[in-house]
Amino acid sequence: MESYAAAYWRAAKCLIEKKCFDDRDRPAFTTFPIIFVYRQALELILKAILIEHHPMFSKKPELLLNSIDRGHKLPKKYLVDLRSVVDNAGVFDSGDPVVTITSQQWSHLENVLNEWQQNDPDGMAFRYSIDRKAKRPMTTQNSTFNMESFSKAMEEALEILAGLKRELDEIRYKDALQSEGS
Repeated sequence: MESYAAAYWRAAKCLIEKKCFDDRDRPAFTTFPIIFVYRQALELILKAILIEHHPMFSKKPELLLNSIDRGHKLPKKYLVDLRSVVDNAGVFDSGDPVVTITSQQWSHLENVLNEWQQNDPDGMAFRYSIDRKAKRPMTTQNSTFNMESFSKAMEEALEILAGLKRELDEIRYKDALQSEGS
């Protein structure tokens, strides 16, 4: 799942760098694929962390992947689950946490997930032209949209999560080496 997240993230970066979108202030159809790809990267990296490092989801990933109440949603519960993963990583002898994530970073992740829950709760608005009830999604609303701000916020969220995943993977690797040596 991590490699898929990285691929979607690279694709989103490439689309931004190449300016493959209409630069107007309201969402244009050319922005939809970029928005979708960023969202997909976010969903996949979150799920990769939870499946690989959460005690329950690592044993039963289907609880995360097949759950009716989760699907393509990005519920606030993900941050609760993520916090438990970080807390379970433990602390060093010095008392410092093994995995570092600042309150600013948590706040940023909360803001990003809240925005997605508010504007695209089912992960469908930028995926299809109509929702499951055959109604038009929020993408047809005449709202303002700044691609630069959006991509900056998504890049920051993805960097935070990728860094967290690297730290967690390193801990797991060191633990595996240590248990092999015992």
